[in-house]
Amino acid sequence: MKPTDKTVTWLNPEKPLPNENSTPPAKRQWWDGCRYECAECPAKRNDSDQMADHVREEHSSSSSVGGYRTLETSVWQCKACPEDAAEASGEEEVCELLTRQRSTVERHLREEHKLTIENYEKAVEGR
Repeated sequence: MKPTDKTVTWLNPEKPLPNENSTPPAKRQWWDGCRYECAECPAKRNDSDQMADHVREEHSSSSSVGGYRTLETSVWQCKACPEDAAEASGEEEVCELLTRQRSTVERHLREEHKLTIENYEKAVEGR
């Protein structure tokens, strides 16, 4: 894939701009706190795992290191951690801050709490 002269800017999370390499979601979800841009083309993703996959698949790179840059990042603190920590130790503990992107959130919820995002939203976020 060849770089183009097009400039794509992510301006409003409620109205993502089209990308020739992907179909963006209708709106950003609560876990979409990051934004990554391919160094080779105008592709953008909300998750570093997805961007690394893009670089490997679209640009035949065996390594995604240096293949994309971070445009936006934020952190997330799991609301289930204080409950689990308090139950386990009797103390009020707070888990580490995690990168707010779907792959990190899903991995944390699955490994630490045996939850899916959907179950977390219902049980903890009240959605």
